[in-house]
Amino acid sequence: MSTIFEKMSAINCTKFVDEVQGLKYLSWAHAWAHFKQVDPTANYKVLPYTYDPQLGYMVWTEVTTSDGITHPMWLPVLNAAFKPMKNESYTYTVWDNKQKKNVEKSVAAASIFDINKAIMRCLVKNLAMFGLGLNYYAGEDLPFGTDKDADKPASKVIPLSKNSNVSDNELDFIYKSIKEAKTVQDLITIGKELIKPLTSALQEKVRPTYNVRKDELTAQANASVPATGANCTTATAA
Repeated sequence: MSTIFEKMSAINCTKFVDEVQGLKYLSWAHAWAHFKQVDPTANYKVLPYTYDPQLGYMVWTEVTTSDGITHPMWLPVLNAAFKPMKNESYTYTVWDNKQKKNVEKSVAAASIFDINKAIMRCLVKNLAMFGLGLNYYAGEDLPFGTDKDADKPASKVIPLSKNSNVSDNELDFIYKSIKEAKTVQDLITIGKELIKPLTSALQEKVRPTYNVRKDELTAQANASVPATGANCTTATAA
């Protein structure tokens, strides 16, 4: 009988991998859908993130399979240049080959959106500890145990929107993300990445909280816009 690791490591996730700055990323939605198809009773936890003023943020997850095996994982919160993000923006210098001198660059303060992205990437890395997509962390393009010359189709995946296995911890995290969103744009991103994959029933469940926070952020944004003329009036949220 095949172990969970053997089953997971044999799955071809190539169809669902994106490449950013030369690095390959497996979508967390497809990774979790693949994982649940092989092990329907598996679950994960989002653990409290840690912060150090000098080092930055570290997020943590934990995945447990049906056979009782638990693996923890951790991941720093980084920006697009792979620099650690902190609770305040900061600058650093780097050598510019074109200008032949040191130039100053900045790192923005981490937002709830940045932490959320890191958590979901941490989850994918956590799932790789059980074999799913582990080949991408090893620098390989195909799953372990496959013929690189074989043209094999990717495993069929049930869309996450049809998966109702959302734990209370996951819903709590979604509610927390909504309430801690700092801008309307952050909220829109949360809607796309966290709420859209939910079932219609769960979307309706979180919609009131989402709409309340959207109204609050819209009102704050409108209130911060200075009047520029005598006929200018202050806009209010609907």
